Formats: sequence, C-alpha cells, structure tokens
Amino acid sequence: MAFKKQIDIMMMRIIFKPTFFNFEKIFFSKEATFFDDIFNSLVVGISSTIIILIVCSMASFTMIRLRIPQWITAILFLWVIIFHMLPPITFVGAWFMMASSFGLFNSRIALILAHTTINLPLGLLIISSFMRDVPTEIQEAAFVDGCSNRQVYFNVILPLLRPGLFAAAVIVFLFSWNDFMVAMN
Repeated sequence: MAFKKQIDIMMMRIIFKPTFFNFEKIFFSKEATFFDDIFNSLVVGISSTIIILIVCSMASFTMIRLRIPQWITAILFLWVIIFHMLPPITFVGAWFMMASSFGLFNSRIALILAHTTINLPLGLLIISSFMRDVPTEIQEAAFVDGCSNRQVYFNVILPLLRPGLFAAAVIVFLFSWNDFMVAMN
C-alpha cells in the first residue's frame, strides 16, 4: 500500500508500478511532522522508562528486602495486579481532568505521567521478580559490614539487579512507544 498511488488502491490493478510519493509526502512535504513525532515518542518513552525504573526498583527493594509485614506486601501486590488488569481507557477521563486542572493539557509532561501510570505495575512486577532472586545472604553480609539500607540498595542490590532493570526497561519502553490510544486522548 505504501508504494501505490491512492487511485491504485481503490482500483485494485494487477499491474504494479511502485512509487515513492507516499514516502516523500511523509518525510519531505511542508506538512510533514514525522521526525517531530518520532522525537516526541522518544522523549515520552525514555522519560517514562527512567521514572518507572527508579520508582519500581526502590519500591521493590522496600517491599521485598526491608522488614515490612508480609500481609502488607501481599495487599500492595494485589492492588498492583488489579491496577494492571484494568484497561488504560478507564483512566483517560481522570487524566484529562487532572491535566486540564493543572494546566498540563496537550503537553509532554501529561503524556509522560500517563504512560508512567500505565506501565508502573508492569515494571514493579518485573523488577520485584528479579529482586526475589537476589540472595538475602549478600544483603545480610553488607549489613554485617556496616552498610546502611541506602548503601545496600545502591552498592549491593542495584548492581545485581542490572539484568532485571534492563529487561524491565526494554518492555516498559516498548509498551510506552506502542501506546497510541493515550496520546490521542
């Protein structure tokens, strides 16, 4: 379809004469916003991915590694799963109202916050599963050596969590990149 003229699409001609008119129209016409759109998608995807990685790695460290009662962690994960099961279209009205009231309507910041909200549960589930695989003995050894919780997180847990952070970053970025419904609303 991209190599056909518009009239050839409707007529269903058998003879195929490829044309690059459609690509010229996308890339080089005066109305072309293709590169701006790609840039906006990159900014939104990368920003929401970075926010999700920071928040989810800290949240999973807090919920799994620190001494929080197990029932609180179970309730939090239950809410995360319930929130992840809801379709994003259910939140569009609330996002619109909040973006309008804060003066963020039709801005990148509102879209970044919306994509972060959508993908936060997924990032938390992925990073938490990797956090459970890190042996607790390493954390206990760091505590014996005199490390604080912050030092354990930054110097011990985070380097061991790199593969999980990378996996979560790829999946969250792809979901943010492919989410067109929220950007249009």
